[in-house]
Amino acid sequence: MGKFSIEIKYAALFTIAMLAWTIGEKEAGFHDKNISSYLSVSLLSGIVGLVVYFFALFEKKRKYFQGTMTWAQGFVSGIFLSFFIALLSPLAQLIVFQAISPELLKNLAHYAVSHGGMTQKQAEVYFSFRSYAIQAAFTSLSVGVLTAALIALVLKTKPKADTK
Repeated sequence: MGKFSIEIKYAALFTIAMLAWTIGEKEAGFHDKNISSYLSVSLLSGIVGLVVYFFALFEKKRKYFQGTMTWAQGFVSGIFLSFFIALLSPLAQLIVFQAISPELLKNLAHYAVSHGGMTQKQAEVYFSFRSYAIQAAFTSLSVGVLTAALIALVLKTKPKADTK
């Protein structure tokens, strides 16, 4: 087993889970008729992310660190997980905006303009593939590092004391 095989596996699982979540959003109408609730529903996907990070670091602790993992070891593993997720995020965004929900960016821009939040030009810049791909990569890194710190804190163990 490679040093980062667990992180790579869970980065792929995270990406698949987020794509599945996006399909659910679209099917429930949050990409068009219920777009006013899109942000709230989209934020709930963070719960899925927490679960994936938990299982990734739990597996790393169990299989790679033989059941004993310090906070620092878990945190570093989580940073690498975040990095691999960030690398996959532009591909995930491409799949979302080309295959799953090609109209989403246009609908979000229209909603932002029609509800007074942005001018047409601002909306076109903000709700573009380039903007969303960059946001996804940086959000994956920043939120991922915070998530890694929290999950590593939950899963850390103290080394067993020698009983000589």
